[in-house]
Amino acid sequence: MSLPEAIRVRISSEAPDQVTTTPAESRIMPIDEIAAEVLGISGKDAERVKEIFARGSLLSGASRFRWDPLPLEPGDIARLLGRFPDPDQSRLFDPALCTAIVLLGLQQPLVIDREHGQKRKLFRRESFWDRVMVLGTASAEYKTYSYRQRADVYRTEPGPAGLTIIDEASKLLAWSSYEDQIRRGTVNAVEFHVPRPGS
Repeated sequence: MSLPEAIRVRISSEAPDQVTTTPAESRIMPIDEIAAEVLGISGKDAERVKEIFARGSLLSGASRFRWDPLPLEPGDIARLLGRFPDPDQSRLFDPALCTAIVLLGLQQPLVIDREHGQKRKLFRRESFWDRVMVLGTASAEYKTYSYRQRADVYRTEPGPAGLTIIDEASKLLAWSSYEDQIRRGTVNAVEFHVPRPGS
């Protein structure tokens, strides 16, 4: 079977409180989009990619993806994998291209995108985003490439000084629910997601 550009996928929640209450959603997904979910599990392991597409089922986070079994030829898999970049340790962190900050170590990872992180409280000259980008520029190190996020991932473990920066920065968040989540836990790592230009 040749590589299709899109397939119909049924998406259902596997979260404990959603299994019986949330109906499955059926939609047409570009093959690159479902492949990003597959590679998030398999990496660029051609045999695992082949097995997952042929099985027609994938659990990613709290979502279950199902599609009609899709047997792919080695050439199709090679072309599909070629659409995705490889991790590249030589890439330096560029705060201007960062689109999301992820705070780890809380009750659950807290993802703050650029739009929400840059929103300023009234009469404030700085934003949460401004403060935490300084932390990233000073100490973030390359970790990997995230196929799900289509972005390079940089990480720093903040330490006492970094935690002070995050705590003070949280007071600048316009969304109080974010500030509450940060104050209820202790951040042990910060990730920065940086899509590659043109990706």
